[in-house]
Amino acid sequence: MRILAAFDKCKDSLSADDLCSLAKERIEGRHPEVSVEKIPQTDGGEGFASILSCSKDGEMRSVCVSDSLGRTREVQVGFLEIEKLNEEVIAFLSLPKSGTIALVEMASIVGLADLEAEDRNPWKTSTVGVGECLLECKEWGVSAILLGVGGSSTNDMGVGALSALGVRFLDELDGQVDFPCPQTWDAVKTVDASGLLSLPPIWIACDVSNPLLGENGATRQFGPQKGLKPGDEDVLENR
Repeated sequence: MRILAAFDKCKDSLSADDLCSLAKERIEGRHPEVSVEKIPQTDGGEGFASILSCSKDGEMRSVCVSDSLGRTREVQVGFLEIEKLNEEVIAFLSLPKSGTIALVEMASIVGLADLEAEDRNPWKTSTVGVGECLLECKEWGVSAILLGVGGSSTNDMGVGALSALGVRFLDELDGQVDFPCPQTWDAVKTVDASGLLSLPPIWIACDVSNPLLGENGATRQFGPQKGLKPGDEDVLENR
């Protein structure tokens, strides 16, 4: 008998690879006649870059960026040749026939799982590090970027990432609001996008279709798991 172990991660617990390895070890240990094949899965969250890179013989590269609270951390970005992708994937993403693609995992940069429970607060977290990582990918000369957006600790509409990409968020005295996050948005009076930097084409990997605002929007659906207190949904969405 052959068994396929194809698990996604368990949030705040085991990774997809850990779960697949555990299943293989336990099943084959009890039933030597059974063969278990491991194919870890990803929905755009934790494990996104490494799972997809390893499946196509890509490589992982290190880059130092800001985490969701502004602390410097080292993360891994997947890097692979487009020719190694299936033709269907190349066509679906409208990629060139040759070149390289970077696989960026938001969960590894501003991940919810990386914060202690008491530090989870979407008023204070920002996607600045995501923008920094995208810029690094540009410096590598990649042809395209695939960004997995699951598992984040942020709810800032990508404002932080835009600030790292050259958009300036200014207060009433034209001073720059550094590390913009929702709790600083009241100080922003002007947005200057004249310095926005160009990037290679970006595709976003996402397994939900929630709108930004409203009852099914990002804040109400995902804010509580990121540390948003009950009753703050309307306040944050209005902000």
